[in-house]
Amino acid sequence: AHVPPEIDETNEDYNNLWLIAYSAQQAGIKTHMIPIDEVIFNEDTKSWEDAHGRAITNLFKLYPWEDLVTDSEAGYDKLLFAYHGAMDRWIEPAWKMFLSNKLLLAALWDKYPGHPNLVPTYAGHRGGMRNWVRKPLFGREGDGVEIYAPDYDVFIKPEDDDFFANAPESEFIYQEYIPAPRYEGIINPVSHPILGVWVVDGRTVGVGIRESNGALTDYWCRFAPHLVDLNDSTGMGFGTMDPGAANFG
Repeated sequence: AHVPPEIDETNEDYNNLWLIAYSAQQAGIKTHMIPIDEVIFNEDTKSWEDAHGRAITNLFKLYPWEDLVTDSEAGYDKLLFAYHGAMDRWIEPAWKMFLSNKLLLAALWDKYPGHPNLVPTYAGHRGGMRNWVRKPLFGREGDGVEIYAPDYDVFIKPEDDDFFANAPESEFIYQEYIPAPRYEGIINPVSHPILGVWVVDGRTVGVGIRESNGALTDYWCRFAPHLVDLNDSTGMGFGTMDPGAANFG
């Protein structure tokens, strides 16, 4: 299920869904793409259907769960809580909302302060930090992020947005500012790469590399190409391309 064109002006969501659907078809799974507003709950049969009355039993979407469960105007909030189990399989499942809530980062720091794998994080206050990043609990791709780092001469204020401007501090976390490494690129003069790593059962199973020109990784960052090396002698399960070549992303 993809978002309608009025939300997805650049077709980013649609094209991502198309690629995933194509990959599923190559694996022998039949797929059908529909707008997410055509995912309808049939009150009579207590089942999910599309606009033509065909049953939907397995659904993949990129649309955020937290936006769906707070969408009282469309009625999804009540439907999803009451009839979540009427769908055989949601991909990704609803419990992923827990992992997308940045309060988890503050809770981890509170429980394991000083842990080398954690960044100092506080809920609703700066915790005495001089260089900090303010993030909304459910923000994505740089939305609503503010950076105040005088020791690094980095100052970023979010664009005008009523939600972020008027939201209470309880809707934000503060993290210590840690600058991303800076590399000179071939096409782009400066790149700040950030790794997104997927770990399942203690083993690395995937990696994504996003590069931005500035300190904030946002909508306009580049997704850098990389190679998966199944014969990687390090046991990490992945390898990257030559750093210079990666800048063609």
